[in-house]
Amino acid sequence: GALMTFSEVVDRALWVGDGSHLKRSIDGGKAWQSFAVGYPIRRLLPDPKSAEAVYVAANAGLFRVHPPANDLPPALHVAAASPAPEPGTIAIDSPGVLDRANTVYRLAADIRAHGTAFFVIADNITIDGQGHTVHFDLSAVEANGAKHLTVKNLIARQSGAKPGASHGNAHAFDLMFCPNATLTGLTIETVLRANRGIAVSGDNATISGNVIAKLGIFSTGISVEGAGAKILQNKIDATNGGCGIDLANSPGAEIGGNEIRYGGGSPA
Repeated sequence: GALMTFSEVVDRALWVGDGSHLKRSIDGGKAWQSFAVGYPIRRLLPDPKSAEAVYVAANAGLFRVHPPANDLPPALHVAAASPAPEPGTIAIDSPGVLDRANTVYRLAADIRAHGTAFFVIADNITIDGQGHTVHFDLSAVEANGAKHLTVKNLIARQSGAKPGASHGNAHAFDLMFCPNATLTGLTIETVLRANRGIAVSGDNATISGNVIAKLGIFSTGISVEGAGAKILQNKIDATNGGCGIDLANSPGAEIGGNEIRYGGGSPA
């Protein structure tokens, strides 16, 4: 069947993705509007600035959707979020959408997220955890099409999900079509079944100096699709029947200095 995904309730607005259809309730779930989006919906995150809009992560990219308030079925206004051009540094202490290009986002506190903590929708962003912990249910960081994304110095714990439960594509760090990504200095713990600690598609990824201390059953520590990857000096506990490192279509990959513990699965 179609994958269903739910947003958090913001100002009594609730969004539901049902396959390629988007549904919205503005009265806490009593009545619903339905919109045909036209592509499979993977994640939903309400726009923190407007209860009338939602960010939709789909196979085609990540979009901000703002349906008309009436008339069914309406035409959707779908557009990529516009990043601010000015570089700078922003302190953050809550989940949200990171949409300012050329910006360093620094965690100022530990964060708890019901679902995904951060959606990245602009290029040249750095997330510096500064040693803080992100507690999440599905993903700590999700990005689709963001170039030169760096995530570092962060502890990511999947503490809100049921151990052993299944949820498609709920990877701790889920970077799709993100070339030149860098992930370093991360400590990762996951509990969901058959998912990944780090999943990157895109050329020239650098994944180094991370500790994947816990994985859900039959899960993979690091999964990369793309040329020129560097996977160096990581420590991975894959003893729960999973895989340490998985590569697909990855010519020119450099792998070295990794420590992998496994049982019932494969080291790479």
